[in-house]
Formats: sequence, C-alpha cells, structure tokens
Amino acid sequence: VGTRMRDIQLSQGQTEKYGLPQWWVQAAMYYCANAVMAQVVLVILIPVITGEAAAKTDEDGNLDMSQMQVGGAMATVISALRYIIMLGLYGGFATVVYGCFMMEGPEEIWNGQEPPVSPAL
Repeated sequence: VGTRMRDIQLSQGQTEKYGLPQWWVQAAMYYCANAVMAQVVLVILIPVITGEAAAKTDEDGNLDMSQMQVGGAMATVISALRYIIMLGLYGGFATVVYGCFMMEGPEEIWNGQEPPVSPAL
C-alpha cells in the first residue's frame, strides 16, 4: 500500500501516464498476492490429503507438521512447496520495498526536486 501511495504522490495521480510503479514492482505485487492465495490453498489441502479432519496449529497459527501421521511423502511435498512459495513471497516483498525507494518522479512534474520518501514508509 505504501508503494502505491508513493507512486500516486510522485505522478500526481497519473500513474498510468508515467508508468509508476515500475513494471517489475507491479509484477512483484501480483506475485505476492498470488503467493498468499497459494499458501491458503495448500494449507487447506494438507488435511484433505493427509486424511486428518482438522489441521493442528501452534499458538501463532502455523501448521504443526509433527502430529501428522498419515500424510507421508505427499504431505512432505506440499510442505516443501509451501516453504518455496513463502521464500518467493519474501523475495517479492523485498522487490516491492526496493522499488519504492528507487522510484523516481517524472521530470516534468518535479524538475529534479521530488519529495523524499516518508520516514513512515
């Protein structure tokens, strides 16, 4: 959300005209949204595949794989896939943050004196 607010600030609301945020930042935003959705789907699939009626979670809401007895190799594969997706989510998030700080305002609006990135961001 902060990156989107920054590109609206720099382009004075004309994000499409000036191509903000950069295409690779937009792609990372879409990847992050899809990674979260994939995580949800995989968490829902684990109890179905392992035969357990309810998935056990720890106090933080993370799936507790130690109590699953029936899943075998398929549960391990799905768990590994979840962690790969999670690493991609972190990479996408880092890309969005990097893009926010590297975003440059259009020269015709700011004449080289664009506002600094907010400390709150």
